[in-house]
Amino acid sequence: MVERPAGKKKWQRHEPKPPLRITPEHDPAIPPAAFVEQVVPGVWHGSRLLYMGACSTQFAYAKVLRYNCIETDVIDCSRQRCFLLRQTHRWLHDIIHGWYQFLPGYMLPDYDTILWVNGPCSLSKDEAFKVIGYCQALKPHRLVIINELEPPQADPAGPEDRRHSLWTASDLISLGFNARIWLQDRGSVIAWKDCRKASMV
Repeated sequence: MVERPAGKKKWQRHEPKPPLRITPEHDPAIPPAAFVEQVVPGVWHGSRLLYMGACSTQFAYAKVLRYNCIETDVIDCSRQRCFLLRQTHRWLHDIIHGWYQFLPGYMLPDYDTILWVNGPCSLSKDEAFKVIGYCQALKPHRLVIINELEPPQADPAGPEDRRHSLWTASDLISLGFNARIWLQDRGSVIAWKDCRKASMV
């Protein structure tokens, strides 16, 4: 038996706090960055990217974007989420407070990639189709959509986070996207399209 020296406090084990939901490993429905790279080669190697669907606690691909030094802009409709992103992800190039439906009115630069994570399901299908059209009009080299395969449901986080529509791979294939499924049961669909090539056809 080992005696503690006098005056020393007894050592106590503190359980670590659960991590924030900021990486795919903490949300099984979101595919890991390595799988996205396998499906869409070069997605994490462009020079500039527009990320739609990020907030301070749900920024699925922040680590890979920062590691690869990709100049990343984020657009979000919540002023509070934009503020928190500025505090927690100071490496971001720009944070735009605005609605996806008004994309044509923003003076946006040329992007290699536009990545929309869990956005279409938060809108009605008609609204989401319009936003996808606006994204294609920006002519990124890659337009990548990652959307959970879950039925619409209420979300206590706020009205912007509620799921309003159910999406399948067929919905996006009908718009000219390639599509792959990540986890058939409660997983996601990954859809991608080369908008510059499509505009030349």
